[in-house]
Amino acid sequence: MCDTLVSSEPDLTYGKGLAKSIDQPDPTTYVFTLHDGVRFWNGDPLTAEDVEYSLAMHLDPAVATYYAAMYKDVESITATGPLEVTVKLRRPTGTFYNYLASPGGAIGQAKFMQAEGARYGTPSGGLMCSGPFEFVKWTPGKQIELRRNDDYWKPELRAHAAAMTFQFITSSNTMTQALQSGAIDGSFQISSASAPGLRNSGTGTLFSSTASTTMVALLPAASDGPITDVRIRRALSMAIDRAGLVEGVMPGLATPLDWMMPPRSWTHRSRPRRRRRSTRMRWRRYPRAVWMRPSSWWPRPGRRIVHWCWRFPKATRRSAGSRRSCRRQRRRSGWSSTSGCPPLPI
Repeated sequence: MCDTLVSSEPDLTYGKGLAKSIDQPDPTTYVFTLHDGVRFWNGDPLTAEDVEYSLAMHLDPAVATYYAAMYKDVESITATGPLEVTVKLRRPTGTFYNYLASPGGAIGQAKFMQAEGARYGTPSGGLMCSGPFEFVKWTPGKQIELRRNDDYWKPELRAHAAAMTFQFITSSNTMTQALQSGAIDGSFQISSASAPGLRNSGTGTLFSSTASTTMVALLPAASDGPITDVRIRRALSMAIDRAGLVEGVMPGLATPLDWMMPPRSWTHRSRPRRRRRSTRMRWRRYPRAVWMRPSSWWPRPGRRIVHWCWRFPKATRRSAGSRRSCRRQRRRSGWSSTSGCPPLPI
């Protein structure tokens, strides 16, 4: 229903939603220039103050929005022009831009939100946005009704359906029967129990893919007790038969996941190959040509010498100094008498 400052494209890339241009003069500053001519459902134009109020709401601890964690690195949000908003971050972050394409980046009308107060976004308060569908009615526990916004500011993305109704169906059997009978046109994230019956049904098409951005996780519900021991959590993780769990609960609809991020997420990576590391101390002999500094014990300063040292391959190499510094190096690093101190002239 509500447009976001950054748009999420069908190919999982990010585009420019309400922002016509996005500039980043430095790693901690974003400057958003808004589209001109965008209007809310009531006909009022979109301004930078609306964007500032909608985003800054997540910074208010008294509001405690669901998306407040996305703004933990935000220092300030300021309307710096009629159609310009500047966001300052405390530190560079690569995820804030992506967050603005989620509901945490949805933009509403400031004066409507201020008038409704705590009722905004509830069945009694409603919404005031600029999206392709306008909020009509929310019947708690039953359905949400929307109607098409014929004056949507993106003509190429105006909706074809005149209205939409989202019904809340909690029973998987009822969901399956409603889809098969045509009582509802479609559903998103259906129950795995409904998948076998819908897959073999001739009344519609079941779309499923294991290359998804959705994951199902088993998380401990207690914050104290034995589960706080990392060894117990590791043992439980090793004891779970992920392949058997997927096959028994979501056959053909999921694959075991080794990481918290699904394969289609930008942070996903395959399991790294473990490499065996030798624990033996490998000593190598390194010839080193240096120029000797003048000293009291070396009669010919500036003479070219070769310094042979037995040491670790990646150890820090030091040029030989006086006999005293050589003995100090031996005590600190444990070099043997074959360490080459003092250096031998050539």
